[in-house]
Amino acid sequence: RDEDVNNESSNDADYNDDDKSKQKQSMINSPRVLAVTHSNGAADVLLEALLKFGVPAVRIGRPASVSPNVQHRTVVAIAEKMPELIKLRQRASDTSLDRHERSAAAFDMKQYMTDIQEAIVKTAPVVVTSCIGANQLLAGNAEDGGSRNFPLVVLDEAAQTTEPALVCALSAARAEQLILIGDTKQLPPTITAMDLRGTLGVSPMARLEKIGVGEITLQVQYRMPPALIDHPSKYF
Repeated sequence: RDEDVNNESSNDADYNDDDKSKQKQSMINSPRVLAVTHSNGAADVLLEALLKFGVPAVRIGRPASVSPNVQHRTVVAIAEKMPELIKLRQRASDTSLDRHERSAAAFDMKQYMTDIQEAIVKTAPVVVTSCIGANQLLAGNAEDGGSRNFPLVVLDEAAQTTEPALVCALSAARAEQLILIGDTKQLPPTITAMDLRGTLGVSPMARLEKIGVGEITLQVQYRMPPALIDHPSKYF
């Protein structure tokens, strides 16, 4: 059931064969990654970017909360395409069969759906979700002895994430290493309660930066023409 669940081709990928070969070799030599963001919308944007670079990432979370552009890479959508599941669904709705046969097929379908989703999550090289959405990994880890562990957690838009949300993702992943990506000069976490802004309103990235944890700053940006970025770079 583990076979080929992470090898679905994507129309988003525009790498040539050599690029894809290098990407596949890199994935083989890399630890499994849990890539998280502060919101579902940001998680969808991250997944879409990963797919464009040929990364066979999958998305966990409720399909209804996932952008239509990347719903085909949700664990549920991938599982739904498994031939055995399709056969069981057909048997469960086949009115020519007696009630007991249909009930048995429906039971097997539900169990198979659970099993194949577990297999996808356990074998995917990169799993994308929101920090809070990662919580669903906890139940699976408790049941199967931690086979859903991710040695590496990458948090995108880290300057907009609260510390409790990040802790949720780290505990779910049982991670050994954390990489924070963001810009503390931009928007902080959105906290509506005024009395909590001094605590929850400080992102983990900003707190680590404040105590002197080492960082790597990108020297080239690609969002603005040089003429537009020149003034804020000099004065802010």
